[in-house]
Amino acid sequence: MEASLAEMPLALFTTFCAIGAGSFVSLAFVLSGCNCAGEQKGSLNRVALVPTAVVLLGFICAFFHLANPMHAIGVFAGIGSSPLSNELVVGCLFFVAALILCIVCLTNGTKCAVKKAMLAITAILGVVFAIFMGMAYMMPTIPSWNTIASPIQMLGYTFAGGAALAAVILAGRGREIAQEENRRQIRTVLIGASLLGLCLALGGLIAQFATVASLSNPMVSGLELANGSLACFIGCIVCLAVSVTCVVLSVTRFKNNKAIAYCALLFSFAGILLGRLMFYALQLSVGPVM
Repeated sequence: MEASLAEMPLALFTTFCAIGAGSFVSLAFVLSGCNCAGEQKGSLNRVALVPTAVVLLGFICAFFHLANPMHAIGVFAGIGSSPLSNELVVGCLFFVAALILCIVCLTNGTKCAVKKAMLAITAILGVVFAIFMGMAYMMPTIPSWNTIASPIQMLGYTFAGGAALAAVILAGRGREIAQEENRRQIRTVLIGASLLGLCLALGGLIAQFATVASLSNPMVSGLELANGSLACFIGCIVCLAVSVTCVVLSVTRFKNNKAIAYCALLFSFAGILLGRLMFYALQLSVGPVM
């Protein structure tokens, strides 16, 4: 586990970006039926700012992983052939879309339909970005990472973390979501996204754990790596389960639900971060079978 701590900047990068990207997905579905009238229009105008700031924080964390941040531009040299370069290109496209969405949402003269369309585009790019964040680690030289479980985990973290952040953004806005049909839509979307995220994350974690336990090289046994990261594995699952529970409680009681929503986000962040640290701790390079 000591080695995984050296990857903390990347762990924070994938954690913040997954939460931010996923919130665009949840909010896009929640606000798809919004008529942009009165209080709801104000809600839509503010909806892009927080997720974009969270994603930006993730990119800032990634720079601390570089020995020399001035060399960051060199990462783009491998576009098309390097999974890492492809990830960053898709990430930049997603972030540019998020910035444009912020500008569009803050422009009072922009039509509601345009805002919704841009929110949908950003949400789609957010899902693609999550998939590429997982695929960036699918390298033949590291068989413990080179599995479909990697992008599945990232998708799970994106949906679960995004639902938690969306719950925080929507929490306490009783007048804006006073209509029962709006409340039903929020409940359906956030609970559905949370449960889907938990299932994907859990499935990806178990699949990778089983894969690593069956591998070995002359230096280390995969089973030893799995046993060494068991605490993070359990902590990740527990924190995500608590986060989903808090999201459910938050969207079933719309009054005074801010504290519950913030608890959902806190446990979601902790669970995803533990999952990412576990992922890096399970790095096992190729080598002849023992």
